[in-house]
Amino acid sequence: MDSKPGLPSGRFQAGRDAGESQMNQNTIHVRSGMRSLIALACTLALEGILFATCLIAFSSMASAAVINIAAATFVPHDISEFVHSIDGRVTAGGVLEGAFGNFYAPVIFPSAGEVCSFSLVYRDNTNLGYVSAKLLKKKFGIGQTRFPEPVQMAYLQTKGAAAATRRLFEPDILGPNIDVDAFYYVDLSISVGVQVVGVQVNYRPDKCPP
Repeated sequence: MDSKPGLPSGRFQAGRDAGESQMNQNTIHVRSGMRSLIALACTLALEGILFATCLIAFSSMASAAVINIAAATFVPHDISEFVHSIDGRVTAGGVLEGAFGNFYAPVIFPSAGEVCSFSLVYRDNTNLGYVSAKLLKKKFGIGQTRFPEPVQMAYLQTKGAAAATRRLFEPDILGPNIDVDAFYYVDLSISVGVQVVGVQVNYRPDKCPP
């Protein structure tokens, strides 16, 4: 007889069939699980590509910035000049008008990088007056016994009369690197008959384009 002693042949066959069925089910589960893992991996890869694309786009958008300094924020530091410019006022439109003397405002960079350009927005409808704007860097060193003179990074001066609002633009910046051991500010020198809207400092957290 082919059957094993003490074990009926029908029960042995049924057990073998059940084992093969269980193995087939396990194989199906493994294949199904692998398909799920492959699908998940593809999804994550696609999301990673999309995320990287968005990150690159965002970095490109965030790489250039402009600091706008309104004329209303500039203040005089010489009280004699302030007294002589008693007619100077900030109009409802935020324009420095009728002022005379030197006015100052800080430039606060949020990070290191390079200054790419310097602009002055103004209206000068008289040949009698003008305004000049300087972008200055004041370096310092802890422990030094004297302060170095401010470095003039850019200079602008108006000329000619016109009723329209104009912009002076200076792309050539002396020492464009933004240092953490320096303070930056703008010096406006204003004479009669000029309206100042503000200045613009264009910078990048990396390098300015050539």
